[in-house]
Amino acid sequence: MNPIGGFFLIIANFISSLLSLYNFCIFIYIVLSWLFAMDMLQRHKPIINGKRFKWGDLSNFLARFIEPLLRRIRKKVPLVGGQLDLSPIVLIIGVAIVDYTIVYIGWKLATLVGGSASPY
Repeated sequence: MNPIGGFFLIIANFISSLLSLYNFCIFIYIVLSWLFAMDMLQRHKPIINGKRFKWGDLSNFLARFIEPLLRRIRKKVPLVGGQLDLSPIVLIIGVAIVDYTIVYIGWKLATLVGGSASPY
């Protein structure tokens, strides 16, 4: 394979890894919000006993990266039944589509530049 083609694959896979990590963070954010809503987890409790980092701190950290996109989606997608928020699901699907598109474009660029390449 041509080094330039390999570079395109490396960049595409790196971006894909970041998007997969973002999807994982969305999932953790959703689970934490459910646990807080069901009062199974308290925001002021430490994650590890004796440590200063609390569950609420983790939720706030994730909210900084996730809520701006969720707010935009919530403007377009109404609540189902007046209570069920589908915006996280829409965001996960959207990030997955972008992820697959970037991997496909990287693979196509790598094959155009030189030689055969695999997207994975």
